[in-house]
Amino acid sequence: MANTPKPAGAPRGQPATAEARGIEAAARKRVAGLVAGGLHFKIQREAGRVQGQRGAGSSKLAARVAGKGFAPEVTLDLREKPATEANHAIANFLSAQHRRGVKQMSIVFDPAPVGDEADSALEAVVKALTLGASAALVRAFSTAHESRGANGALAVLLI
Repeated sequence: MANTPKPAGAPRGQPATAEARGIEAAARKRVAGLVAGGLHFKIQREAGRVQGQRGAGSSKLAARVAGKGFAPEVTLDLREKPATEANHAIANFLSAQHRRGVKQMSIVFDPAPVGDEADSALEAVVKALTLGASAALVRAFSTAHESRGANGALAVLLI
């Protein structure tokens, strides 16, 4: 029996259907999960601060990232962007900066109002750093020191 060619998708230039976009989005999520598979981040949250590091890293590393001496080489500014765009923006930025050799960076975002338990911007950034393609490039992160943005920024150490 001869191999028959598979039918081609929609011709280029035509808009994709909602169903096709949904299938592509699901496929991208599966790929991101495979890329991040096997990576585990230890995340600690307390008193409005968050720290995370890959594996069972030392507490000295976490203190270095959270400390006043942490000097980011570049900053990604996500203020005034919807939390839903964070994952894509962070993945692209981290990948480009990692290729350039950047090791220390910060991510600035709109902090939640005081007393707001569900900080969607912070959670979107943490999720983007610990899941998907970005996770493979991140060694540790922490709420930035007060002198560098505190609750409205994360300090990130790349591999």
